[in-house]
Amino acid sequence: MHGITIRSVELMICERYGEAVWERIKALAGIKMPGNFLVTEYYSDSVTYRLVDAAAKILGWPTDIIWEQLGDYFFDYVVEYGYNRLLSVLGQTPVEFLENLDTLHCALGRVYPIRPPLFRCERQDSGAYNLHYYSKRPNLEHYMMGLIRRTMSELFNIKVEMTLLAKDEEEGHCTFLIKFFKHSVTLEPSTEVADGQFNGSTKRRTSVLPAVPFREPRISPVTFAVLCPFFMIFDRSLKITQCGNSLVRLLPNILDKNTVGDRKSWILTDITRLIRPWITLSFAGIVEHQNSVFLLDFPDCGLVGGQAGLSFKLNGQMLYLPESDSVLFISSPYVTTLQDLSLKGFCLSDIPLHDAKRDFILASENFALEHKTISQLEELTQNLQHTTKKVIEEKQKTDKLIYAILPSAVAESLRSGTPVPSQRYASVTILFSGIVGFDKFCLSKTGQQGAMEVVRLLNTVYSEFDALIDSQHSSNLYKVETVLDKYMVVSGAPNVLPDHVHAEEIAVLALKMNRCLRGKFISGNTPLRITIGIHSGEIVCGVIGNRMPRYCLFGDTVNMASRMQTCATRDGTINISQSTVRCLQESKEENSQLSFAKLEPSGKVTMKGKKEPVKVWILGETITSTTVDSFRRKSKMCSVS
Repeated sequence: MHGITIRSVELMICERYGEAVWERIKALAGIKMPGNFLVTEYYSDSVTYRLVDAAAKILGWPTDIIWEQLGDYFFDYVVEYGYNRLLSVLGQTPVEFLENLDTLHCALGRVYPIRPPLFRCERQDSGAYNLHYYSKRPNLEHYMMGLIRRTMSELFNIKVEMTLLAKDEEEGHCTFLIKFFKHSVTLEPSTEVADGQFNGSTKRRTSVLPAVPFREPRISPVTFAVLCPFFMIFDRSLKITQCGNSLVRLLPNILDKNTVGDRKSWILTDITRLIRPWITLSFAGIVEHQNSVFLLDFPDCGLVGGQAGLSFKLNGQMLYLPESDSVLFISSPYVTTLQDLSLKGFCLSDIPLHDAKRDFILASENFALEHKTISQLEELTQNLQHTTKKVIEEKQKTDKLIYAILPSAVAESLRSGTPVPSQRYASVTILFSGIVGFDKFCLSKTGQQGAMEVVRLLNTVYSEFDALIDSQHSSNLYKVETVLDKYMVVSGAPNVLPDHVHAEEIAVLALKMNRCLRGKFISGNTPLRITIGIHSGEIVCGVIGNRMPRYCLFGDTVNMASRMQTCATRDGTINISQSTVRCLQESKEENSQLSFAKLEPSGKVTMKGKKEPVKVWILGETITSTTVDSFRRKSKMCSVS
């Protein structure tokens, strides 16, 4: 099918049900094509059928209803492309419109390489009409019903009642019964109308020419053969009796009675094949389908004295001539380009000046160029959309990476190009952790395999810790950096928090870090343990560098937190400084997250850069009320000096 049809399916689903539903429909239909369907491309019919079947399953509608919705929507789509002007001039009444549908599709078939359907409209004695629809594509009758109903409503303000009378799947022939009703502006039932009873703007045309006495001859056959160089006249037996000059040039023996033995003339069925409409080539059938566009194929000119192997097609109108009981076929070459004209043995001079086919062929050269340009632009647009989507995806990955290595507020400033000045924070809490026995473990692991084991160990530990400080768990924690087995976290910067809040956030994190490593081993039966140091105090923060910028912390508080971890009196403990304990005392006991924690003094430790030994506390867990009370009591007894 032409891309414009499948593109309308895509747009209707997206507009009415959303892009997510469209993606589900594509997946169910097995369509793995990225991007949108292109209007200028041609796709297999099975693509459309699979999409409609998938839409029916996902939306829970019968397939016939989906087809009717698509037909209804297709009118909006063609209007968007400007085809409404073409539709509006097909006829002044609905009947004239239906009678010229076949002409429209025949013309489209010359412009686009499509297989257009055929239409034939016939009036019934009751005033209703039978519309005959022929298509090689099956099961499109409901699509056509939706399209015709919508078209009649929009162009003529007429309500259409369509009933499927018969369907011949083998022949691809459907017959519809059509009744027209005026749209009523009141609550009264609509009134059925017959052809010729429409308002003034759509009243069917009638002949106003005065009757002229018949005088013979009105025009000589020679003159007519020049004016209409591709005409033919044949009688009831389909014997060709007259034809135009250009037809004689291509088929020299078409009227030569002596070259066919006893035959007095050529019979139409001997030298032609009927392509449109889909009927048996007979005199009665031709007369019955006078309102249809006829397309005749002449497969071999050599059969009638012309160039052997040369073939051509003629399309035009059949007119019954009652005065001679014969049929006149007024036609012109079925070609679309100058190249096609030449290949079929025609010249531009074969087409009379009054025939619009001349302008059509010349204009088609520009159309081909425009169509090629539109196709290229559409392809470029598709590629651009695909590239834009990839850029957006990559940008999202980049943003995710930026927000992973920098605090949200800092990342936002960098993304917007705003400078991020250094900032002082009066009180924050910093945590350092280190793996017990990590140096010994590294010394025992030599070679490439040993290095891989070290990397796996660090990845295991850090992945557990990263999950604990994820923004979904707490937005008040920020991972500053990791150096070998050292893991550094801060709370209170860049988001300023009360003292008791940032101290409690870090203390709770430390307990969780210990808890998540239970049952894990560093090697063999040696349990995996960490030592943690926590300290609260003043720092200065700032973004360092342009390439791979880092959010760095500076000040004695950083050094103290690190030394609380490295100078622990016992391995595998959570060591808290006196300043952090002071901050924890400010927490409301009834709301504290540390209700099931215990705090014990560990004595004083001499640290580098400090004249006096520093008092250290050890934080642990318990679930008994006695130890909880002990934690609270000891916290209150801590010196705050």
